[in-house]
Amino acid sequence: MSTRLVQIGQLVVSADPQEKLKSVGLGSCVAVIVMDAVRNVVAMAHVVLPRSSASDPGREKPPAYYADKAIPELLRRMAIHGSSPKTGPLSVKLTGGASLAGQTSTFNIGKRNILAVKRCLWRHGLTPIAEDVGGTDARTVTAEVASQRVVISTPYKEPADL
Repeated sequence: MSTRLVQIGQLVVSADPQEKLKSVGLGSCVAVIVMDAVRNVVAMAHVVLPRSSASDPGREKPPAYYADKAIPELLRRMAIHGSSPKTGPLSVKLTGGASLAGQTSTFNIGKRNILAVKRCLWRHGLTPIAEDVGGTDARTVTAEVASQRVVISTPYKEPADL
């Protein structure tokens, strides 16, 4: 089984049952995992910031860097495989959004990312069925396409299903 890394600001959609999608070191970032069990499609986005309106217009960012851009793009790419909120049940899981050392409540990017992702999902008629968000620990998440199993790894803890 091969593993595709979903790096900061990236999103990956897979319909290959031999693949796993993995995002490493989620601190304040949020991983959005959307699954279509009927069509055997899994998508993962590694969201860094809540809104693109705060971006530097001179610098191009990857497609999933901002929550408000990531969710529509993820759904657009899933639609290529026939998966959408209109064609069948999609399951959404979230992880990340931690408040890491040194962040003040004024800049609580983790919490703002979680809220922005949920707002964007809601606009598309989607709500998470499971989430492991907030806290102070960084996380790594792996989603298997074939089984649609999602596993969270946190330092000093046993991996757990989400």
